Amino acid sequence: MPIPWDELEVKDATAEQFESIPTRQSGKGPDPRILVLLDEIEAGKIKEIRVPDEAQMRGLRVALGRVASQRGFRLEYRSDGPVVYIRKSDQPVNPKPASPQAASGNGRRTRGRPRKESPTRGELLEEGMSETME
Repeated sequence: MPIPWDELEVKDATAEQFESIPTRQSGKGPDPRILVLLDEIEAGKIKEIRVPDEAQMRGLRVALGRVASQRGFRLEYRSDGPVVYIRKSDQPVNPKPASPQAASGNGRRTRGRPRKESPTRGELLEEGMSETME
């Protein structure tokens, strides 16, 4: 839901205020602690992690799973309350299917349903001939 402009407070700011805030680091990569953990899991160890809140369990699994798939393997999880056990899975990583952008070739996304391919004139003639021959 958009925010009404009447509720926004807009003021002038100085260059010093702008420069005082550090820039956001984009693409900084995974946490080094995750890399160390995955190195040990990839070597065949099973790890036990206790999370302070069970609501954080999903985020932990997603973060570890993404980095593991980038490294070419999958993980298996077993949880018991706030404790999760993690080991390397024997299942291979399935490559993601090609995106529709790559398939179209022009690099642009199209909106809506793809067009129905219209039959060529030769196909229409063949279809008409088969109907008349029956």
